[in-house]
Amino acid sequence: LGLVVALALVLALSLALIGLLRHLEHAGGTTSHRSTGIAGAEPYEQLFQAAGAKYGLNPRLLAAVAKAESNFDPSARSGAGAVGLMQFMPATAAGMGIDPTDPAQAIDGAAKYLRTQLDRFGSVDLALAAYNAGPGAVQRAGGIPPYAETRNYVTKILGLLGNQSPTTSPTLVGSTNGVLT
Repeated sequence: LGLVVALALVLALSLALIGLLRHLEHAGGTTSHRSTGIAGAEPYEQLFQAAGAKYGLNPRLLAAVAKAESNFDPSARSGAGAVGLMQFMPATAAGMGIDPTDPAQAIDGAAKYLRTQLDRFGSVDLALAAYNAGPGAVQRAGGIPPYAETRNYVTKILGLLGNQSPTTSPTLVGSTNGVLT
């Protein structure tokens, strides 16, 4: 009788563990199957995850930036001269020591740059505006610059981010409604 009870207990614990693992995988709790949930990001998911973890950013934020910047095209070139998946200007990329045409370097560089802007301006909307228009433009405007392109860019990325936090830290970095405080 003791052996039957022990086997039943082992079986029950095994089934509970399997259920927990399935729940964690579905909730994004395992590293092998995490997804930003943004269509087109699939080839770069591991890079978004790694850079997000390194800089305390939600990988979905990084994927949203890539979607808005290049639609996940690492060979994209803008009319203004921005290059690669994350659309770095050549001087910015050179100053950061990255190759903007290399997706791994571009995603890591973008995450580092966004983290710097979040720390500088204290909100995701201003950090995104700085990514798009430059930190000097945000500083001069005292918030999101009055450029339609920048305002649309911030709105698009925040829409792709949804209700998720832009950071992975316990303190949420929210919106300032476009005003530098």
